[in-house]
Amino acid sequence: MEFALVGSALLLLVFGLFEVGRAIHAATVLEVLADEAARASILSADCVPAEGTVSDMGSFGFGLSGAAFTLVPASAANGHELRAGYDFAPILPILGDVALALETRRALAAFCDGS
Repeated sequence: MEFALVGSALLLLVFGLFEVGRAIHAATVLEVLADEAARASILSADCVPAEGTVSDMGSFGFGLSGAAFTLVPASAANGHELRAGYDFAPILPILGDVALALETRRALAAFCDGS
């Protein structure tokens, strides 16, 4: 009887820590991908990376590929702001069907306006 009460709480805690670790990993990988995409943008002639570079970033995503991963390159139309996003969906339905939208931005106007 006591194990049923303590064991279920312990199991919930362990799975919750697992999901928090996955979310932190996804956020860290998203930051790295945004940095790499910003670097590729700055090094290109017109501050817009080649289409192949953008698709390579998605496949380099350490598990963040697919429809949940988005990368909007910097351009004059969006004020030279690079955006990367990922819709994190937990594996375990601890909180129901909740998805966490992770997004990061890189302002490249200081590097791209003069080109």
